[in-house]
Amino acid sequence: MIIIDAETTGLPLPGVADLSQQPRIIDFAAVKLSRMGKGKVWRQTRIQHLINPGVPISPEITKITGYTDHDLRDAPPFAAVLRDIAHFFLGERVMLAHNLPFDKSLLEFELRRLDLVTNFPWPPVQACTVSLYTEAFGRRPKLTELYERRLGKPLRQLHKAMADVEALLEIVLKDELHLKL
Repeated sequence: MIIIDAETTGLPLPGVADLSQQPRIIDFAAVKLSRMGKGKVWRQTRIQHLINPGVPISPEITKITGYTDHDLRDAPPFAAVLRDIAHFFLGERVMLAHNLPFDKSLLEFELRRLDLVTNFPWPPVQACTVSLYTEAFGRRPKLTELYERRLGKPLRQLHKAMADVEALLEIVLKDELHLKL
């Protein structure tokens, strides 16, 4: 199982919008859970990449994520980290995110810009914790709400990709989603 999150330059526009106007990833993180032997021990492997989007970061995105143009100026572009991300996904069965359609669309935009969307090793099982927990909440829960209800403590929302992945990982392990999907 791979748990992913991405921070971005903005929200996706309707599908008819020009690809050049769609948001770009500025921070991507993932944790891979792999069973070690037959027991209940799980190895965690992590990747994280800050990414230079090649476009200015708006004050609104800086306010949400804390990232500035200065923070990302020396970061590589998405094309330079794609091989590492694709290798991390290779051979995995499950991909999970909180609001998976959002995070997956960001990856797809980046892949479409490189004409590589059909060559990416997407896991066959794709799950979204927003969808998995909507019935229990009676609505689409925010990550902070889900975290607090499942773990009994507040989550300080940092809007940093690895922090969000780690919060989701705690939920996955508590609810044993890695055994159910």
